[in-house]
This record gives sequence, structure tokens and C-alpha cells, in this order.
Amino acid sequence: MLGTIDQFIREAATWLWGFPMLIFLSVVGVYFSLRLRGLQFRYFFKAARLAYRYRTV
Repeated sequence: MLGTIDQFIREAATWLWGFPMLIFLSVVGVYFSLRLRGLQFRYFFKAARLAYRYRTV
């Protein structure tokens, strides 16, 4: 009984973490990029400049 449940969970996880997850994460990434008006691109250089200024050696 537990072997069957374990096998089902492993097969479901293998399937879900494959192509469907790739599509889902891509769609969500594009959605949030559009919804936040490219926040990760607008502030990239500012964030890099701040990270470089306050870095520790």
C-alpha cells in the first residue's frame, strides 16, 4: 500500500517538475514583468551600484 502511494507521488512530482513547471514559471515571470512595468530592468543598475558601494572585502 505505502509502496503504491510512494510510487504515485514520485511519478506525479517527476511530471509536475518537468515541462508544466517550466511553462508555469515562464508565464508567471512575464505576467509580473508586465504588471510591475519591468521593475527588475528599471532598477538593475541602481541596485548594482548600491551593491558595489556597500560591499565588504
